[in-house]
Amino acid sequence: MEKSGLMNADGSVNQKAIKTAVMNAMPDYLKAEGLDNPQTFWWGDIHLNTNHVHVHLAISQKKLSYGNSIKDTVQPRDDKLRDQLVNLLFANLRDYESKRKLYKKDRLQILKEQGPELNKRIMKAEETALKSMDGSSDVAREIRMRLGLRRYYLKLYNLDRQIDDLTKRIDGLYSLGELTKLIRKRLITAMIS
Repeated sequence: MEKSGLMNADGSVNQKAIKTAVMNAMPDYLKAEGLDNPQTFWWGDIHLNTNHVHVHLAISQKKLSYGNSIKDTVQPRDDKLRDQLVNLLFANLRDYESKRKLYKKDRLQILKEQGPELNKRIMKAEETALKSMDGSSDVAREIRMRLGLRRYYLKLYNLDRQIDDLTKRIDGLYSLGELTKLIRKRLITAMIS
């Protein structure tokens, strides 16, 4: 799978992206298998216990509509369906990644409009709120994500200020060089006359 969609920035596996892709792919897979009915339910588990990330899926029914046999997708006849599921997973991961990048871009624009001082105040409030909540909750995860984006924005803001400062210094040095040349030329002219 594409590393950018499968891995988080810290190098950990992006399980949310995988779960989203599986959930988006399963309806088509169940339909292809003739299992898209109210009797069918499924569950899955992401495994990180080998050299490759993989997902185990199980499908069951409240009342059998598929016959009395167990359908096992390790049979050669199911390769086509497995390939279809993998292709759907890739497509969903790419979609997930593009939406995530778009969200980050839009969010950074909002942070830029808020400016550095307001972002610093909001960061303090969010950090305080985060200390008093369950770190594994969805709200805490959302706050940590916003904090990360605010920190990223502030780093970019500080880098832009440093670049502006260096550019002004370099321009000043060029101006000083031109002034030095002008003074030298006048001195030489004065000494000759």
